[in-house]
Amino acid sequence: AAAGALARVYFRAMLALARWARRRLGVKLGRVLFRPLHARLGQTLRSLVSGGAHLEPGPLAELEALGWDVYSGYGLAETASVFTGNRPGHKRFGSEGRVLSGQARIAEPDGEGVGEIQLKGPSVFEGYRNNPEATAEAFTADGWFRTGDRGRVDAHGFVYVTGREKEMIVLGGGKNIYPEELERVYGDSPYVSEVAVLEREGSLVALVVPNLEAIRNAGIGSVEDAIRVELAERARRLPSFQRLAGFAIAREPLPRTRLGKYRRFLLPELYERGSRAAQPVRAEPSAEDRALLASSPAREIWAVLAERYRDKPLHLDAHPQLDLGIDSLEAMALSLAVEARTGRRIADEEIGAAATIRELLRRAGAAAAEPAREPTLTAEDLRWLDPPQGGLRLLGAVIHAINRIAVRLVFRLSVRGRDRLLATGGFAVTPNHSSDADFAVVAAALPWRLLRRAHWAGDIHRLFRTRFRRSLCRAMRVFPVDDRKPAATLALAAEVLKRGDILIWFPEEWRSPDGTLQPFRPGIGWLLDTAKARVVPTAIHGTFAAMPRGRSLPRPVKVELAFGAAIGAAALAEQGEGASAAERITAALRNAIAEQLGEAGDGAPPITRAAGIASH
Repeated sequence: AAAGALARVYFRAMLALARWARRRLGVKLGRVLFRPLHARLGQTLRSLVSGGAHLEPGPLAELEALGWDVYSGYGLAETASVFTGNRPGHKRFGSEGRVLSGQARIAEPDGEGVGEIQLKGPSVFEGYRNNPEATAEAFTADGWFRTGDRGRVDAHGFVYVTGREKEMIVLGGGKNIYPEELERVYGDSPYVSEVAVLEREGSLVALVVPNLEAIRNAGIGSVEDAIRVELAERARRLPSFQRLAGFAIAREPLPRTRLGKYRRFLLPELYERGSRAAQPVRAEPSAEDRALLASSPAREIWAVLAERYRDKPLHLDAHPQLDLGIDSLEAMALSLAVEARTGRRIADEEIGAAATIRELLRRAGAAAAEPAREPTLTAEDLRWLDPPQGGLRLLGAVIHAINRIAVRLVFRLSVRGRDRLLATGGFAVTPNHSSDADFAVVAAALPWRLLRRAHWAGDIHRLFRTRFRRSLCRAMRVFPVDDRKPAATLALAAEVLKRGDILIWFPEEWRSPDGTLQPFRPGIGWLLDTAKARVVPTAIHGTFAAMPRGRSLPRPVKVELAFGAAIGAAALAEQGEGASAAERITAALRNAIAEQLGEAGDGAPPITRAAGIASH
């Protein structure tokens, strides 16, 4: 990694080649391809032996590809460090080898030969010191030691360990779940620090400790959305009985033993605590905290918080986003409420940067006394809305022409409701969002006369990283959306409608990880309410099957798009439910698109979020 991009590419390519040659041809290329590595780590080092804990196949295969012979084994504190082991000439990838001294058997094996591993022989201890009851419980009547681990033994005597007997979850229908296996899958995300899988009311759920720094650095405004989408995306790799039915977010590291294993008997209580939105009793505020709450503007801001979050666990140690649900858009609404009460507004970025309410109040007290102004759109901001000129205009026309032909050929696109699109005035088109192909489908469905007036909202972190990408965005009339600066983003979107142009806006913000219709972000409600604009609810069928998240090339699947009847913000506000007009508009718009889709989506049920935050 320190040697630069070229070295990283070489390393990955050579590692893949060495792994293939080792597994398929039995040839050890690693010592040749990685000669400098072996010179630095020890020229005479040939073999590595792992005993005790299970060595995952991934690291084992990489070490062997690098040029070492790796021999894994299996043992417990009550046995020799390796009771079974792979040896030269007696090795099987993925297994823990054969018994070295003694015997192994599988008790009460299931249909796949998996049961409790039981051991006997001179490598097994005689009993627990001064604890005859525990010793009697640890051995069977005929003298075999109960390991508590589950596994199988193949016809050649190789032992395979699949999980812990006590940790195994048995679901309805007799499905056996080993949580550690699922935790490796669900935890394979930069946004997840820890994840523990457990059973609740016959279904699988998870406790998740989010990686707040990674989520913040990615420009994601909602921790809950990031975790929900990541879990659902990884669930698509698994059979249905291994998918999560819900999750709760934990603020603190999950409890572990000294060996790093989860203390699983504590997890159900933590999950229930998160589901009930319960928080531990807090100590009385310190003298310093009481002084802070008595000062201005902290006193007035605390009053605003108490009014807005009556049903949330409000205290000075509460996390603005995890405990109170203050995402980027709610931060903007909160700053407006504070300004109405105090005459000055906390910057949205200040709210997002605070790790506790105490820190938020201190930041507000240290801020300048002048109120923050409405975001001012600079000339550079407004330039994104100007029609492309010269070569960029020609490039955009060519791309759209090619796109129209490609979408019709690959997806056999059919469009309904074009006559419902408004001929004049500014309005928004709000499709559901299941795929990267949605942009191409909507662009191909719009008539040319409207396509020339259309502006698209695009994620600044995905689409605007390089100069080339920014040029393409100008040619296609895509303007940047920064979730960390919602006020400026919504002001730019409102400017599109004010100019009488067409705004293409995906209210879900995230591409659906499973094809279902996700919750709508409240920004669209705020935008329509502020601009008093009309909206055309739009439903896309088929793009998730054609090109789901993680797929780089589309499948040739038939896609349908339906434009709904245009409706005004005031009419939507009358139809929806919520405390504010923006919330009611958002809810009514989602209902309209769900009705067009005919269901909540075209995939599996979404992972739901347990109410509240687990903390211990």
